[in-house]
Amino acid sequence: GNGKGFPMYKGGDSLGKIDNISDSFKNKIKLSSEEVVFYVYAILNSRPYLERYASDLNKAFPRIPIVKYKEKYVEIGHKLSDLHLNYEDQPIWEGVEVEILKPDYRVKKMKHPKKGVLNTIIYNENITIKNIPEQAYDYVVNGRPAIEWIIDQYQVKTDKKSGITDDPNEFSDNPKYILNLLLSVITVSMRTLELIEELPEFEIQE
Repeated sequence: GNGKGFPMYKGGDSLGKIDNISDSFKNKIKLSSEEVVFYVYAILNSRPYLERYASDLNKAFPRIPIVKYKEKYVEIGHKLSDLHLNYEDQPIWEGVEVEILKPDYRVKKMKHPKKGVLNTIIYNENITIKNIPEQAYDYVVNGRPAIEWIIDQYQVKTDKKSGITDDPNEFSDNPKYILNLLLSVITVSMRTLELIEELPEFEIQE
């Protein structure tokens, strides 16, 4: 992707790591380095922020305003960060059903039963995932729903020129890896949307 990373620390000398977050910003916002990271993460996931600064985000480093209720942004940013770092290990979302005719977890190309039917994914001829909340597709990463990224990326593809086949079933020793990943991403999508909804009003103080 073309995203920018903002690590908490940068390489230091023999004394160890050097804080990458300026003292002036920490003093201004009155948060620790760790809290600033979570605060920024919440801000970057805030809908009003993304709408207001959309053009700036496309061409420059994002401006991070100081908002009212910043402690709540830190709290939710921490939850979002944990969720996204552990995106592979989330439990199945309540109500989602996995119908297994026989335990064959190999994937060729996942698909919806027909265009516009988003609550069902045909994983393969033996496994179908049902009752997916359509709202889950509102969680978008790099311009498309996270669920659609998984459907697109985890398919068997053969390069026409080289004849080399890319088989995602070989990515892991766990035969259920791709199925579990898809189920986790459904949960991550829903939980992310819930947490974003919990963010306080986007009221800029400075």
